[in-house]
Amino acid sequence: MEAFDHEDFNSSDLELPPPPPNPFAHTGSNAIQSMLDNAFSIRKSTKINAKTLTNHNGAPGTQRARSRWANMYNAFAQDVLKQKSRKAPTAEDIERFFDGIVTILRPLAHRQAVSFTYLTSGLLHLVNTFTFEYKDYRLDSQGRRRISSLFNKLLADKKLTKDPVREKQWLGCGVVHRLSLALIRDSLTHRTRSWDTTLYKALSLVLMAALSARGGDIARMGDYHNKGSICLCWKHVCVKVVRVDNQTAFAAEITLAFTKGNKDDPKKNKVVRIDSLVEPSWNVSCPVKLLLIVALRIGVTSETSIDDVIANAEKRVDKKIIWAYPEWPVQPRFKAWGSGVHEDQPASSIQFRANLIEAAGLAGIVDGVTTQDVRRGSARDVAYLPSLQYPSVDAAASSLGHTEASKKKGITQDYIGKPRNSNWGKVLDAYADAPMELFGVQFVNSSLKRKRNYTSQDLTALCKEYGLDPTLHASRQKASRASAASRRQQWATDQMTATETDATNQRTTIGTDASKVPFDYDAQTSTDPTFWDPSLWENALCEAEQAAVTRTRDVAPFVYDAQTSIDPALLELDNFIIADPQTSGVAIDDAIVDAYDPTYSMHDASTPPELLTEPLDFLRFFSRYNVLHIQEWDEAVHGVVSGSRDKPTQGKLSCYNAVHGCTYQTATATRLDTHFVACRSTSAEAHQALQAKIGARTRQHQCEKCPMAFYTAQTLKKHVVGVHDWTPIGCEELGCEEQLPFSTNKAYQKHRAQYHSNFIPTTCPIEPLTHTTMYITWDDLSRHLAVSHKMARGEMQQLKASLPMRSSWTPRACTFEGCTSAELRKTRRAMSTHFARAHKLKVAEASKYMKD
Repeated sequence: MEAFDHEDFNSSDLELPPPPPNPFAHTGSNAIQSMLDNAFSIRKSTKINAKTLTNHNGAPGTQRARSRWANMYNAFAQDVLKQKSRKAPTAEDIERFFDGIVTILRPLAHRQAVSFTYLTSGLLHLVNTFTFEYKDYRLDSQGRRRISSLFNKLLADKKLTKDPVREKQWLGCGVVHRLSLALIRDSLTHRTRSWDTTLYKALSLVLMAALSARGGDIARMGDYHNKGSICLCWKHVCVKVVRVDNQTAFAAEITLAFTKGNKDDPKKNKVVRIDSLVEPSWNVSCPVKLLLIVALRIGVTSETSIDDVIANAEKRVDKKIIWAYPEWPVQPRFKAWGSGVHEDQPASSIQFRANLIEAAGLAGIVDGVTTQDVRRGSARDVAYLPSLQYPSVDAAASSLGHTEASKKKGITQDYIGKPRNSNWGKVLDAYADAPMELFGVQFVNSSLKRKRNYTSQDLTALCKEYGLDPTLHASRQKASRASAASRRQQWATDQMTATETDATNQRTTIGTDASKVPFDYDAQTSTDPTFWDPSLWENALCEAEQAAVTRTRDVAPFVYDAQTSIDPALLELDNFIIADPQTSGVAIDDAIVDAYDPTYSMHDASTPPELLTEPLDFLRFFSRYNVLHIQEWDEAVHGVVSGSRDKPTQGKLSCYNAVHGCTYQTATATRLDTHFVACRSTSAEAHQALQAKIGARTRQHQCEKCPMAFYTAQTLKKHVVGVHDWTPIGCEELGCEEQLPFSTNKAYQKHRAQYHSNFIPTTCPIEPLTHTTMYITWDDLSRHLAVSHKMARGEMQQLKASLPMRSSWTPRACTFEGCTSAELRKTRRAMSTHFARAHKLKVAEASKYMKD
């Protein structure tokens, strides 16, 4: 064979032909030339960058957590282990670090030990850091086993715990509907400082549920504050006008461009199709309608009415609604005091959590909830609804010839593309009549109301109570949040342990027991159901008290200055409203706040009719509605008109028992809360009984000098003497600067009680640290004691006797000529009453006998 003929052949001796020319030889020549021209600067900058490169892997929150653990370890190695030079940590170093740090870390307020998960995540962060900083770093198997053994020992010694921070909840579509309904119904009934904030709160909850999204998928995460608008913007929302059963409707396609782990990868954007809901009962849970409402209100559309929006969209070929400001966030940041929104600034995920907590309290949810619970509930709703049609990824993979690895990587899903159908309406319809889950989130027939506002002194005391530094802004925020969480937990515990009968009996007692009322009235003869209304009190609330009321919804913003004792560290917070304690005449008490008792359900008779109108009527109404309640109305600030909103008007507050039929309304929150304490319409049955009783009575005693009429002759006589037969007089007390005549006896008596009585203005003697309001008169203090501390009249008299009084009046007998009474009058009022009854002397005439 040929092989045997050439046994001495050496292939290395072959002369090979030149290789064919490389067709890509000049590819990249421009970049190469540019690199050579800038060789020195590139060499210098790359060296600097290589030496200063830090670990940027992971989201900003992950980087922050990793840096926290790295800083703690470095301090441990240098200052505890006394390692002078930095070297790769050994397994023993890490083991000693965790053994020591577990005694330093402080567990959460409601836990006795540090979380096991927190320590294991810290270990992962440290290994990640050391792998980045040290070449060929590796934690060997012996080191891993020793650290694992240490963690198990700490767990056995109760220094670590695996108990969950909170129980998981599933807030499905039914619960979300109740939350949105609670927010909007509360603002309709009791007014709000801004309808924009109310509607945005409802929209935030509905969007999370309809999109099955995290709060951070829609809002901006706190660690992204320096990275622009990393949030859902209007440019990500495409809304088109469609026809459904010959009716105008809307279809929306929402692109979630910043989901967790994919904020810098547009190829992995999540697209969700949502159609507007036709059923009126789902109006408050329709994300498309709420989106259009807020867009019209803040001016995201160039049109100012929904009819113009529809007309212009139908003229376009694609029927698309055009946004005037596509870069604006869909969820903007709220202004301080809840007075509006910053249209061009994105909300944080913390604002979403605050919205959820507020709505849960209004809806009567006693369990702790988080935004992740909304996402869980949405996922479970979809999973248990077999009628939903999803594309078959397996069928598509078989058609495309994709492997299992391609499906897991999401390549097949990319081929399938975005969904065609909207499932949110199907989910709501499927669960419309479903009963509440037996083991789901727990509702009660009571609503958590906000506590009175924190002052600077309050926060300082809270910081000391929780062992925090009161000079740090973060510590004051942490203290206020911890206090709010503690109060919510206490409310939930009280609601779960109290029976319905006990709660009803307690409220009935507060409203009807005359022994708990500090005012002078005849409990037997005063049967007028409006007797408790402040407008009929002899000692009505003064204007200063009304203006200084500190309810969360009613406090107007003010400018902080050196004389204002408000904590400046909280002025930036959106979730806290702070009032000036020096001007607060009345502090809203926890008992009033906690007594608020609306009953919410998905489709009950108490739902306001504005929420059950046809879809377009719903859009028209809430895109314009702008009836507010602002304690200190400023036309220049609050009267501004923009977008589709009507000119703001000041509205009245309705009684919290309006859900049961009470029709009481007032302009001030102070009068409302005082009325509510004694309101007898605590249930539908109680309101019907009260109406039957009122129906049998008439105001038959007509005043001859004005249109007013009264139920009894006694109240008519009091009105005539104090208003029509009153001769205006000035104060005749020596040294009094008030010289103008008082037009009514009520005003005159109020002046004397405030400036010439023995009572010394004081704060609450029961809880001076919590209730810091200064009470000018005894009537003001006694009203607070009755409402806040449920004190009976006898208890208040004992307390009054222990309070320091002015010594300007000394007990004395009557000095009127011919008077035979030798009784010593202990107060100026007692002596004045004696002169009026025994000697028929008016106040001006009797004053000369009472001078010191």
